[in-house]
Amino acid sequence: MKIHNDTIDFRAVREMLDAGKRVMLFMRHSERPAISTEDKDFGRHLGLTERGVAMAVEAGNCFAGVNAVRFYASPMERCRLTAKHLAHGMGIDDPEVNDAPQIGIQGFYMHPDSHALQALMRKRGYMEFMEEYLNNGSAPYLNHIEPSTLATLEWMRDVAGDTLTVFVSHDIYITAFLTALGVRQFHGHDWIGFLHAAVISADADTGDKQCHYAVPCLRNNRQPAKFAH
Repeated sequence: MKIHNDTIDFRAVREMLDAGKRVMLFMRHSERPAISTEDKDFGRHLGLTERGVAMAVEAGNCFAGVNAVRFYASPMERCRLTAKHLAHGMGIDDPEVNDAPQIGIQGFYMHPDSHALQALMRKRGYMEFMEEYLNNGSAPYLNHIEPSTLATLEWMRDVAGDTLTVFVSHDIYITAFLTALGVRQFHGHDWIGFLHAAVISADADTGDKQCHYAVPCLRNNRQPAKFAH
C-alpha cells in the first residue's frame, strides 16, 4: 500500500469514487458536547451538538449520489448519529448503520478494562498518555499499535462493500491507525479534528491501494486541529 503524507479533502475522495475506485473512509465522529471528567464511560450516551449535526450533513453532501454505501459505527451514540447524518447528507433517508465494536471501546486497540484506562488517562493527562502510546507503540490498557492497526485494516477489508464504506470511530483509534501506517504524527496542538479521516482507496483494475489523511474541506478545516476533551 502506498502511503501519502499530504492532506486531501472529501472532494478529492469523491473524485476517487467517480474514477471507479473502492474507498474505505475511517473517520472520527462529528462534534459532540464536552465529556465530563467524572464520566467513566467516555461519554457513551453523548450525542452531537447542533453544529455537529450540520457538519455531518454537509460532509455527506460531498458523496451525494454515490451508490452502494455501507456504514459501520462504534456503538457510541455520537458515532451512530454521525453515520446517520452523513447518510442524510448523501440523500439516504433510512440508512442501515452496522454496530462495529471492533472500532469502539474495547475494540482492536483497547484492553477490556476501559474504566481502568480512563482512570489512568485522567491521572496522567489524556494527551500525555496518548503521546506515550503513539510514540512508543504501547501503553497500559492499550494493545500494541502495530498489530492492532493490521487487525483493524484486515477487518475493514473483510466487511467493506464494492464502492464506499464509512467507518465512524474515535480519535484514539484513528490517530493510532494513521501513526502506525506512517501517514502522519499527532500531538496535542496538532490533533485529529471532527470528521477527519484515514482514506484507503483501491484501484478497480490493478488492486493497487493508497492511504491518505483527509478532512471534509481544506478551505474550512483549520490545520492543525487542537485537542479538546
